[in-house]
Amino acid sequence: YHLCYLGYDFLALRTFVQRKKIVGVGNQVGVGKESDIFVVSTEDGKELILKLHRLGRTSFTNVTNKRDYTRKQGKRNGASWLQLSRLAALKEYAFMQALYQAEFNVPTPVDQNR
Repeated sequence: YHLCYLGYDFLALRTFVQRKKIVGVGNQVGVGKESDIFVVSTEDGKELILKLHRLGRTSFTNVTNKRDYTRKQGKRNGASWLQLSRLAALKEYAFMQALYQAEFNVPTPVDQNR
């Protein structure tokens, strides 16, 4: 078996539903070189934005040379694009939390998974 982005996304969405963070996924509102953006809804009807990281697209394959979390002694060391996407998401979420706590004008970070 081979885990692809779609399966990885399903596992993350399932986790968000189990944590009661979201109840539904709406339309795709953006596509970028690093991620896909969707509208999601909560139990109380509030709409949130969900960002699914997508490192490794053909237009963004130089990420291994440009990002610090991809370097370990100057090499990628066999990390898959799923692993690199996970690291990118973790780092972005941590920065967003820090900026939000410092009262910068950033979206409210709700949760992170995979």
